[in-house]
Amino acid sequence: MAKYVIKNNLPKKIITETGEMNKREAAHFFLGLVNHLNTNDYKISVMFRNEKGKDLRGTISVEIDGFFYYVELYKV
Repeated sequence: MAKYVIKNNLPKKIITETGEMNKREAAHFFLGLVNHLNTNDYKISVMFRNEKGKDLRGTISVEIDGFFYYVELYKV
């Protein structure tokens, strides 16, 4: 079974890094994070791929004080 992780370089650890998750858990956590960042008025750009037969993949670009930070979802 494929395992996924979510890593980030956000300042002050807006979120904590996760351990390994299955595909369903990773998709749920990632989309919840998108919602959290939107709700807290961060400027974000999101790429999310969840196609049948392909690996789950996601990137969130977050702009904070003119700097860009990233959250990455990928298969281990």
